[in-house]
Amino acid sequence: MCGIVGYGSLTKVDNQLIKNINNKQSHRGPDSQGLYISNCKKVSLAMSRLAILDINHGHQPMTLNKEQLSIVFNGEIFNSSDIKNDIVQNFNDKFFSSHSDTEVILRLYKHKGVDSLKELNGMFSFIIFDGKSDKLIFARDRFGIKPLVFKKTRNSILIASEVQAISNSFKNLKMNKNAISEYINFGFISAPNTVYNDIHKLPHGNIGVFCLKTGKLSISRWPGANINSNKIIKLPSTQIHKTIKHTFSNAVERWQQSDEDICYSLSGGKDATSIAAIASKKKKIATFTVGYKNKYENWSEFQHAREISKLLKTDHTEIEVDLESYLDDLPKIISMFGEPFGGGLPSFNLFKEISKNFKVVMTGIGADELFGNYLRSKRYNNFYKNNQNLTFNKKKYTDLIYLNSDKGFNTNLIGHYYHINNNGHLNFNNNDNSIESQICNFDLNTQLPYDFLHMSDILSMNFGVEARTPFLDLEFVKLITSIPYSQRIDLKNYKSLLVNSLGDDFPQVDLSGKKFGFSLPISFLMREIMRSTFDRLMKKKNFLKLKYFTNNFFDDVINNFLNGDNRFLEIIWRAFILQMWIQDEL
Repeated sequence: MCGIVGYGSLTKVDNQLIKNINNKQSHRGPDSQGLYISNCKKVSLAMSRLAILDINHGHQPMTLNKEQLSIVFNGEIFNSSDIKNDIVQNFNDKFFSSHSDTEVILRLYKHKGVDSLKELNGMFSFIIFDGKSDKLIFARDRFGIKPLVFKKTRNSILIASEVQAISNSFKNLKMNKNAISEYINFGFISAPNTVYNDIHKLPHGNIGVFCLKTGKLSISRWPGANINSNKIIKLPSTQIHKTIKHTFSNAVERWQQSDEDICYSLSGGKDATSIAAIASKKKKIATFTVGYKNKYENWSEFQHAREISKLLKTDHTEIEVDLESYLDDLPKIISMFGEPFGGGLPSFNLFKEISKNFKVVMTGIGADELFGNYLRSKRYNNFYKNNQNLTFNKKKYTDLIYLNSDKGFNTNLIGHYYHINNNGHLNFNNNDNSIESQICNFDLNTQLPYDFLHMSDILSMNFGVEARTPFLDLEFVKLITSIPYSQRIDLKNYKSLLVNSLGDDFPQVDLSGKKFGFSLPISFLMREIMRSTFDRLMKKKNFLKLKYFTNNFFDDVINNFLNGDNRFLEIIWRAFILQMWIQDEL
């Protein structure tokens, strides 16, 4: 795991620029740094390494001199030993490292080119310089666990792990108005947008190829990125439960590969509990949870996590957050993302505490989208039940989920609706065209990569911690998405398929209440703790200057909130974060 940088130019690259950008990402890899400059002087690769696997031999950038191939790689490939064995047997190739997955990717590319990506099970982003073809190649995993952003000019391209690493290296960057509108509508900014016109996110499951002869850049979905086997499993429940447990247990074991100690996030929900339950069967594990006490304890899941830890006999740590700390921490957190982002900020406290003793943490991210996402499809069907011949409508769905149209929010109060273009979305639904499956597919392509995974990567890597997501194991996702939605989702018992599949291994704790996870009591934060900042930034004249809200937004939403109306908390929070980000940007 690390921060990576790549620079390709038709002329000579600016090596000082790439060093500066690498330094701006040094928090992602505090263990070592590396720099590669090609003989032609047209390419530079750099990285800051967080050493997790093959600590002594996995240094980067890594080069195969004879083949004229060099790589910087961020992530982990959990089937790398199998791929390595295949390469040795089928191509009689020799490896110089012991178990570096970086070398596995490079040699796999050497033999199979971009077709090799479909064989990778794990989380990854990488940049490869192919000297023979004179191309710079960069790609992301199909789920978007690991990020890549780039800035393209007429004759060059600059690639990095984080937006702020590039944006802080240039002056007078113009803001992307569509991206800001998207953030206001959804709370995140999806690929290819960033908040700047000239900086772009590489979409998940995509590959970019920059030609060092012509300066042309092509971006496309890499071969095999879709999970679309056209195979629907129709088995008795008992057999499905057995298959899920076996596949999930293998996934957790695969994603535990590490030369460093691993800990486990335990939010008190079914996802993290499932991972901890499987992992604790073989050894005593360390678990962490975040929460609040006193009048904020309703946002805390200390009690659930404590009960689960006791049953699983884990070494458990409770991280009590003092909301007053956000007076100082919130501006820092906003700057980490390099653009407005309204997601799960308490994870900042989780990763900060974990980093004191661990480099790797297992999280439950990905399970929500696979197992019904808090029954969003039910909410959609109920709200639009009077519509004849109801189908999945993207705007209706996003208005409902992100703008709370079912609670009476007038979407016309937002000056511009950003239309997420899903033409490039990956297919995870095995050609199931039901409303439920289309919602699942939409969430897997939007909320998962650009909200939850983005938040997890930025906040964990800020403290030099690798956050892993075993629910996104390739074999496990293939299995779950091949089960008919009607059998995968129980509208009366959320995630019952997962719990029932684990059987007696799942701790007998009542988790049927409202799930908070690592959430934030934002109403108290805005009305009380940060009230002076809120009043200063959330003035009506400030909204009129932004031109992203209509004249009535302040009167109809902000004033009502200050008088106790909590219906539109998430929208107000997004506006508050935007105002803080703009203030810092100016």
